Amino acid sequence: MGESLATVRRDSERRWTVVGLVRDGTVSTDEHTIIEPGDEVFVAGSDEGIQRFERTVHT
Repeated sequence: MGESLATVRRDSERRWTVVGLVRDGTVSTDEHTIIEPGDEVFVAGSDEGIQRFERTVHT
């Protein structure tokens, strides 16, 4: 939370990335969008990367 989509996408060590998000029913993929509490995020990555995301990110 609090990071832009561009910042999250730049971190290749994570093995997953946020493709976009939904906020108030609107989809955003703009790299300047800041991830806020309550946003629904779309995540892409390897199976292992997605499992890591699920274990480490609070939902």
